[in-house]
Amino acid sequence: MAETHVAMESNGFGPFEGHPVNASWEAVKELSKRDFPDGVNLHTKDIPVEYLYVEEEIPNLEKELNPDLIIHVGVSGVTECLQIEERAHSYGYVRGDIKGNLPNKALDQECLTTSLDIADLRMFCNKCCCSCRIERSEDAGRYLCEFIYYTSLRAGLAPTLFVHVPCLDQPYAKEELADALKYIILAARRQIAAHSL
Repeated sequence: MAETHVAMESNGFGPFEGHPVNASWEAVKELSKRDFPDGVNLHTKDIPVEYLYVEEEIPNLEKELNPDLIIHVGVSGVTECLQIEERAHSYGYVRGDIKGNLPNKALDQECLTTSLDIADLRMFCNKCCCSCRIERSEDAGRYLCEFIYYTSLRAGLAPTLFVHVPCLDQPYAKEELADALKYIILAARRQIAAHSL
């Protein structure tokens, strides 16, 4: 199998209002300690909760890494499971980032959808006896999480996912979240390999 580069960029971005410890970055840091099969190179990054940073830096980072798979991870204070987001919008952002800024106005109002099969990802994770519940979601929240997802989907450099994780220990520890993220990565990698045959 060809070498797979997995770009993991945490959309928990570090602390923000209501989340002094961001579960997404804690899970991603834990994920970086996991062993992966040969050919998987995991790159992780903590992203600041800033629209301008995402708008300017994320496309450059993704071009530099040239990944085969991009998975963004963010925290949601309203879920008790992992949610794989199906789509992202270019519009509707009314909540300011940590600097009080909003994204630049979108030229087009569009909604983009991941090319990956979320139902298949969930089935694979369940077969691997993942201890975390994983659900499909169509609402990424119209904040930095959805904005970074939209930014990556629009760039179209690689198959892309966004995963929301719950707050730490509500109900999953960071180790369990990291294991679930690893299963999602392996499932996505398997899907990508099947489509390239």
